[in-house]
Amino acid sequence: MNTRNRSLVLLALMLLVISACRPTPANTRANPLPFATPHEVGDTHIRVNALYRDMTDEVLAMNILNPRPDPGDEWLLVNVTMTCDRPPDVTCSTFGYNFDLVGRLGEIYDQPFVSLIYDKFEGEVFGGTSLSGNLGYLVAQADRDFVLLFDNPFDNVAPLYFATGY
Repeated sequence: MNTRNRSLVLLALMLLVISACRPTPANTRANPLPFATPHEVGDTHIRVNALYRDMTDEVLAMNILNPRPDPGDEWLLVNVTMTCDRPPDVTCSTFGYNFDLVGRLGEIYDQPFVSLIYDKFEGEVFGGTSLSGNLGYLVAQADRDFVLLFDNPFDNVAPLYFATGY
């Protein structure tokens, strides 16, 4: 092998090693934003506080209209906090916020429309204050490694993927 070819091979190997050492970009399904850490979303910060599995009995006790899971499914709750970063006389609202859940199985779980959850994550707060609450999902019991997918259809921001700690 001549010197030129050897140099090209070494360069190719160096580029391969450098690309392998690069971290996976944050905010993907495979590498979500860190759990329990606030992340900027417009004029707010959103934080996932906890994920609670096997909440079927509790959710069904909250309201008779809450749907009963199909066999092999369960209710799961995700606790979320929004902090409003606006001035004290201006409000932030959860209106229009869309949170879905996706697990290792790849199914995207929506919040059931008729679900009535105690401390539901919804409302409006003034700047400098926070709002915490729960999001409810019917999920497959066999699913795991959940990521909360946030999308606000009223802005042009790419969806955010939040680690749930479970």
